Amino acid sequence: MGWAGVPTVSAPGSITVTNPWKATAALALVLGLAYSTPAFSQTQVGVNFANGDRLSQSAQLTVLSELQTAGAKVIRIPLEPRTWGPPGVYDDSIALINAAHARGISPIVIVPLQYPATVKPRPYNPAYPHIWAAYPLSQSDPALLTSWFTPILAQLEASGVVVAGLELGNEINWAPFNGDFPVPGEGNVFGDADLYSNSEAEVIAGGYRAYTLSLQALTQIRDASALNQATPIISAGLANPGAPRTGGVSADGIAVDAVSINATLNYLRTYGLDTTADSYGIHFYPNANATSAQRYNDLANNALTQCGKYGVSCTVTEWGFRLPSFTCPLNDSSRHNLADEILTDVANWGPAVRSMVWFDWLSTQYGLYQCGSETATGHLVLGQ
Repeated sequence: MGWAGVPTVSAPGSITVTNPWKATAALALVLGLAYSTPAFSQTQVGVNFANGDRLSQSAQLTVLSELQTAGAKVIRIPLEPRTWGPPGVYDDSIALINAAHARGISPIVIVPLQYPATVKPRPYNPAYPHIWAAYPLSQSDPALLTSWFTPILAQLEASGVVVAGLELGNEINWAPFNGDFPVPGEGNVFGDADLYSNSEAEVIAGGYRAYTLSLQALTQIRDASALNQATPIISAGLANPGAPRTGGVSADGIAVDAVSINATLNYLRTYGLDTTADSYGIHFYPNANATSAQRYNDLANNALTQCGKYGVSCTVTEWGFRLPSFTCPLNDSSRHNLADEILTDVANWGPAVRSMVWFDWLSTQYGLYQCGSETATGHLVLGQ
C-alpha cells in the first residue's frame, strides 16, 4: 500500500517453513505476555498515523489519546508541507511529532526527498486517482535535503524529540510514487538484469543512484545532530510487487511498472546502501485469498528475503490486511487470524525484522480503530 492508500501487489508462493520456538515468542510479544526471548528483543510493534498532520489539533489529540490507550509506542508519520511541494511549510507535521513525543509515542518520520524548483512532478491524472503526482527520483538533490532538513531536525531536538527512525522516501520502486516510471506502463516487474539492460529500468536505476546520495546526506545530518545520533536511518519502504515478471501489475485499471524488492536492494547495495542505511524499509500486504503456505513463500522469497542476510535488519513500515467488509458492529475475526499468522511467520526472522508497523490506525479499509473503538486486530498487533 502506498502512503495515501494504494494497495501494492503481492505474489503468493508455495513454501512453508516453521520455527515453533520463535513463533511462540512472537505471539507472546504481540499479545503482551511475559515471555522473554532474544529473538524479538529489538522488535517494535507500531501503527501508521497516515496524514495525521492534516487533522485539526483537537482531532490529533483525540487520536493520540486513543493510541496511548491502545499501548502504541511507535507510530509512523509523514513529514509533509502544508502546501505540497518543496520547500513548503512543515509546521503541522512538526507539531504532530512534538505532540506524539510528549505522550511517550516515538515517531518513525518519513523524510521526503527534495528537488530543485525547476524540477516538476509527473502531473496527477484524476483518471488514475491512486497514482500520485510524483517527482522523478533521478532529479532529487542531496544538497537541498541537507539545507532543508538540518534546521527541521534541530527544531525537533529543541523540544527534546528523539525519533524512532528516519525513513527517506516512500515506495520508490514503483510507478505511483516515483515519477521516473512512465504512466501508463507495461505492467512489468523488473529484476536485477533489467536495471542494466532495459531502457525504462535504466532510468529507474539512475534514480536509485541519485537516491543513495540523499541517503548519505541524511546519515550525515543524523550523525551531526545533538540528540538523534543513535536514531536508525531506514531506507525507503519498498512496495512488494512479487517476483520479476512480464505483465500483470496494475493500479486504477491501468498497467504500471515496478522493480522487485530484491533487485532494488541489490542495486542500491552496489552504491553503498549498507554503509548508510541502518535498516531496509519494507512494505507488504499479504494476499488474504492465498494459502498460508503461499503467504509465507511470498515473505521468504520476495518481501523479507534480504532481512539480516547482509547484516542489515529490515523495518516493516507498512503491512496489513483489508477489512472484508465495513459495518458496525465490526466482525474482525478473519483479519485477526490472518494478522496472527503473519506475526507468527515473521518470528522466524527474529531480530532481523526490527519493527512491524501496521497500516493504518484510522483508514476505513485497513484501520485498527473502527466503530468507535480499537479492533481485535489492533489489540493483537499492538500487544494489548
